[in-house]
Amino acid sequence: MGYPLAFLQRRDLLKVLYDHLPDKSKVICSKRVSKVEHVDGGVVVQCEDGSEFSGDIVVGADGIHSSVRTLMQQHMELSNPGVTEKDRNGLSAEYNCIFGLGNPVEGIVHPGDSHRTYAKGHSTLSFIGRGGKLYWFLFSKLDKRYYGKDIPRYTIKDAEEGAKAFFNIHMTDTITFDKVWEQRTMANMSCVEESVNDHWTSDRIVCLGDAIHKVYPQDTDN
Repeated sequence: MGYPLAFLQRRDLLKVLYDHLPDKSKVICSKRVSKVEHVDGGVVVQCEDGSEFSGDIVVGADGIHSSVRTLMQQHMELSNPGVTEKDRNGLSAEYNCIFGLGNPVEGIVHPGDSHRTYAKGHSTLSFIGRGGKLYWFLFSKLDKRYYGKDIPRYTIKDAEEGAKAFFNIHMTDTITFDKVWEQRTMANMSCVEESVNDHWTSDRIVCLGDAIHKVYPQDTDN
């Protein structure tokens, strides 16, 4: 689009968007959708706290474990049993990711720059934000592909232990991962789920983003 690359924390982006909304009363937080009911000319969304909201359509942009997607699939199953079986069982993971934020690291301090490294079984990705703040990701291959509820979950301690095996790999041609790890201000670890659903819409329900097509890193085996 002709603009330079910018990288920032999600919460900062959300704040910018929220601050520029002309009508903030339309943003309602701490709601969990429990039911979507089709009515004449629209839909009614019911939440776990008993509140209801009416509208023309429901857009589910609620992530890889989307509640709206599940409700959409249930709606589809009523008229065509079995049609969503592939989508409901398609979530898998073959890689995990240790990711974090950090203070500037000497040698990689130019805002807007990004660095990538690829090796067999692992890869890295890093972005330099305003003031040299570093945003980084370390992807590594699991022992096998996991599906659904068998996909591993990790703690902060798992991230700290897992990082040690990669201290000597390169994030750039001169900077190794241990230097980046030393400057971290936060770090976490999760599996990189993969999922591409065949069904994205049904009647007045539509899903977007990770809820329907999970973005994942390139395979590092090649």
